Amino acid sequence: MRKTLICLSVVVLCVVFTTLINSCATISHGPNQVITFKSRPGGAIVYVDDVERGTTPIALTLPRNIGHKITISLEGYTDYTTVLQRNVSGWVWGNILLGGIPGLIIDAASGSMYKLSPEIIDVTLAETNAWNLNNDEFIIMVSLDPITEGIPIDRLMPE
Repeated sequence: MRKTLICLSVVVLCVVFTTLINSCATISHGPNQVITFKSRPGGAIVYVDDVERGTTPIALTLPRNIGHKITISLEGYTDYTTVLQRNVSGWVWGNILLGGIPGLIIDAASGSMYKLSPEIIDVTLAETNAWNLNNDEFIIMVSLDPITEGIPIDRLMPE
């Protein structure tokens, strides 16, 4: 009876140890990833999945298991929008090569098998030529520099 308990304990420990070792992505980088946001000019609002998360420069910890819509916004500048792509991490291949199906399952369930890219979002925001003051008022900025491309103002008027 005693030998059976010892053998059973060793088998359980081996299964637990193998599962933990083979869940490479979960151990190496976990289910979350730090993404850094920078902008020129600074102080722009960062939205992740349409939720305000802070102002640039900022580093945010985001879950790896889904892609994220990113918007960086600053009054007087055109919004910058992108999507953080979710790609399979290289650590998953460690599970496949070592035959760790339990580890692969753990990595998939936790979201650790993914990597978000890009890891750094560094943007230069473009100034806008108009600001919306309210629903029906705009301010249009005029430049004394000649425009070499575009539509002349007289073509914008109704005929």
